[in-house]
Amino acid sequence: MRALIIDDSLLLRKMVQKAVNTAIPAINQFEYAGDGIEAVQVLRSALRSQQKYDLIVTDTNMPKMSGLEFMERIQKEKLCPGTHIIMITTENSPEHVARAKAAGSKGNISKPFTAEQVRAVLSPLFPGK
Repeated sequence: MRALIIDDSLLLRKMVQKAVNTAIPAINQFEYAGDGIEAVQVLRSALRSQQKYDLIVTDTNMPKMSGLEFMERIQKEKLCPGTHIIMITTENSPEHVARAKAAGSKGNISKPFTAEQVRAVLSPLFPGK
């Protein structure tokens, strides 16, 4: 199973990878993007080569294109239908959560996060994995 992790911090991308792999060991192939624009390019390339991601984990606050803008763009372009998308954020206002859900988020993980929090969000999306 494959995941795309989007964050402008290399350290945070590695922390997310470790937490995701601990929560769902079947997700063992990871790719990365440093912002929403780069991630859109990765998804367009994957679509052209008929590759699929099982999970996308995106930060909210990034340069060039935020996580919310990224999610709205990929929804509009239908770049990864059926892929579970999770937001990692420090913003938990009801408006932010509602916008994320409308853009396709299946859950939010608050920073700072623990492996247990990641497992709690991902386990219902990947039962038995």
